Amino acid sequence: MKVLLVEPTYPVPGSRGVHRGRDLALGMAAAGHLVEVLAAGPPRGHEHARSREHDGAVSLHRVHRADPYPEHWMRESCVAVTRLVRGLVGELEPDVMHVSAWTGLTADLVLVAARAGVPAVIELRDHRATCLLGDRVRPESGAACAETYGPYACVRCAAQVPPKPSWVPTDMAYLSFGQRAAALGRELALARARLVPDEDHGEALVRALGAEIGPLLVAPSDEHPDRVAFHLGLYGRVVELGPPGPSEVGDEAWFEERLRAADEAAWDAAARRTDSR
Repeated sequence: MKVLLVEPTYPVPGSRGVHRGRDLALGMAAAGHLVEVLAAGPPRGHEHARSREHDGAVSLHRVHRADPYPEHWMRESCVAVTRLVRGLVGELEPDVMHVSAWTGLTADLVLVAARAGVPAVIELRDHRATCLLGDRVRPESGAACAETYGPYACVRCAAQVPPKPSWVPTDMAYLSFGQRAAALGRELALARARLVPDEDHGEALVRALGAEIGPLLVAPSDEHPDRVAFHLGLYGRVVELGPPGPSEVGDEAWFEERLRAADEAAWDAAARRTDSR
């Protein structure tokens, strides 16, 4: 089986220490499967780019974003990265994609896979699906957040944490929230399986969203001896299920990308003007 793992980070190949994504990738490769990893990398100049390394039997692909503040919640979607990932998926032709993060990459990874005919698994390790900051902790007090995920409370809360895009009017921030919520909702709907670290995490996600997001599976802990076997078994079932059908995926990619590219270009230009003052 050929697996494409999408990780928020990936250590320098050959380095020591525990890293959950790397350990899973190397474990599956040791079991005889072809494993590719996609992760965000540091900027390289003024252009978005892709690079490739090898970590033993695992091929590591990094995407290097060049736009300002790529980890800001308003910048979780990036057309240039969508195109880079689409090209990578087309080259690799994986049997399944496992998405553990969008941050530093782009918020439509499952959609890219679905349009390429590749079924995907989502792993919701943190609270980014229901929190613009990713941790559901109120920045002003350090207390756990009990708010339902929504534009007014969440945009005001996230505005307390830098970088603060002062060039974005409040109404546009609310619009960005709606676009983000729609994109992540679509990712969850298109995924063929959704993993959470434990039942409490899954229940918290459902409470924060105020809606069901489909069946949630509890993934084995990093130390569980059957972790690799669990994932390979899940991938096999997902491959049998196949990718979402055309009616689920839609065919608006051309128009969507041009709208997003125009929005992103305006955001980037305003950010650079503000930073240069």
